[in-house]
Amino acid sequence: QLDRLSTFYTRSQASFGSIKYDQIASGAANANQKVQQLTMSQRLFGDSMGNVIAKMAAWQVMGAVIAKPIAAFKEALSVMKEVDKQLTNIQKVSDISPTELNTLGKGAYATASKYGVGADEYLAATYNFQKAGLGSSSAGLAEISTKLQLVGDTTADVASKMIIATNNAWEMGGSMEALSLMVDKADYINNNYATDIAKLSEGMPVVASVAANANMSMEETLAALGTITASTQETGSKAAYAMRALIMNITGEIGDVVNEEGEAFTVTQDSINSMTDALKRFAPEVVQTAKEMGTVIDPMEAIGALSQAYQEGLLNDIELTDILMSVGGKMRTNQLTALIKNFDTYQEMLE
Repeated sequence: QLDRLSTFYTRSQASFGSIKYDQIASGAANANQKVQQLTMSQRLFGDSMGNVIAKMAAWQVMGAVIAKPIAAFKEALSVMKEVDKQLTNIQKVSDISPTELNTLGKGAYATASKYGVGADEYLAATYNFQKAGLGSSSAGLAEISTKLQLVGDTTADVASKMIIATNNAWEMGGSMEALSLMVDKADYINNNYATDIAKLSEGMPVVASVAANANMSMEETLAALGTITASTQETGSKAAYAMRALIMNITGEIGDVVNEEGEAFTVTQDSINSMTDALKRFAPEVVQTAKEMGTVIDPMEAIGALSQAYQEGLLNDIELTDILMSVGGKMRTNQLTALIKNFDTYQEMLE
């Protein structure tokens, strides 16, 4: 190692000895000048980039400030166009005057804002009720529909159909008080049982007219739908088609029950006779009361009597299944069994 260091030292001396001292000084001066130039360039470049970055940041902030009101303006303009469109639609299906239409348009913003929805959405619901012939009640019913959407997490279309079906079936005449009661009842069931308003809203248009014709109340119909959907966790439409078949057999109405998949079950005279025979055996008082009063058998009284017979052991599972198979078909037996076996839940919902 010492020999290698000695050789390196000797060669270094030889190399430096051949360079003149003035050349070394000149090179040092040039190097110093280059360093100073580089330093200055870096300073200038640094300042320049700092300015650029600052300007870019300022433009970004300014752009954001400008963009927000522009976006809000565009959105407001879009809503205004939709509002005008809905007002035009309403005018086409009603005899509302220009003054009334203007008042409706102005009020739409305040009402919609109260529920956190768009004025165009509120007016779309108003249009649906106007189209259904509910006239001056339409704006108020649209507000009820909006409330139903929010508490039930359902769509405007489903909410409107439920309200229209309920109103028409029980001939409420567009009464806001009566239809608000319906929403409150549905909300109560939604909050206290393992079902929801979406299912009730889906099922009501399917069964409402048949239930009302059988002298069932709106509250009874909601409670029956609620009991089936809470017990089976199936859709509102399946519960409603099952109820429809059962009610038609109890009241003696011959006809087809067609579900959303297009599957049909026909209520025949044979199925009606089968139901009547079962009621004569397990609910004779209900049959006798209807006969004496000259009315159809009350569906929920009949179901209650069958439930009591089952609870008391007078009606076993095999017999119950046979009865329900004959009146509702295999596809509906599960829903109808749930209603009979959980009749106490139905009664609770009515309280």
